[in-house]
Amino acid sequence: GVSVACPGGGFVVDSEFMNLDDYGVHTANPTNDFLVRNCTFSNVYVAAGADWSPSHLDVIDCEMEGGVGGVGFFGGATGSVTDCIMRDSINYGVAIWNPGAVTVTENTIEQTTGWGMSLGDADQVVVTNNVIRTQTGTCLHLPYPCDGMVFQGNDLHRGEGNFAETNEYWPYTPPVYFHLEHNYWGTTDAAEIQAHIIDGYVQDNVNMFVIFEPFEGGPVPTETRSWSTVKELFRGE
Repeated sequence: GVSVACPGGGFVVDSEFMNLDDYGVHTANPTNDFLVRNCTFSNVYVAAGADWSPSHLDVIDCEMEGGVGGVGFFGGATGSVTDCIMRDSINYGVAIWNPGAVTVTENTIEQTTGWGMSLGDADQVVVTNNVIRTQTGTCLHLPYPCDGMVFQGNDLHRGEGNFAETNEYWPYTPPVYFHLEHNYWGTTDAAEIQAHIIDGYVQDNVNMFVIFEPFEGGPVPTETRSWSTVKELFRGE
């Protein structure tokens, strides 16, 4: 696709990427300002990703279907994902591992298998007003602590899978907590939510725990896209 390493920044707009075994758009140091807007990605390995500080990537109003992943931020990269639709990637819709400041808002992620979002060392990340739906996959993969992350006002719908899963984490003391309060989990039954969060409360030798109460009693006001209407938005369907 497009590989970028330019300090002056740039953009890719109104473009279509199909059947790629690598990134659709990839930015790396020293790309300090790059925009991807109104693009479609079909069966692309990873639609868009940013690596290595000070790489900065904004992904806005894009559609992604298939491939291994939707959007990723790694190694101190910064940026945003806004008003995008991601569906049926193998691994994740959004992956944010050890980034700088990243904002993820107003997106819809639909997964059959895989994870909706994977969030690790995401200490400067704000995730708000997103809809994450899975069928047999997991809404949230939480591999590493996320001290300082804000994850609020999101709608999570798990299908037959789980809401969230953590990994083992060393050292075992002190315990690590993921603060995921003030989201809607597709139900108002706290026992059902807890039963489908796989963390230290149900796994031996795991010292990471998800805090989900208090939670919202219904969909957040910004949710306007149903499962069927999201599918209709994809070009060619």
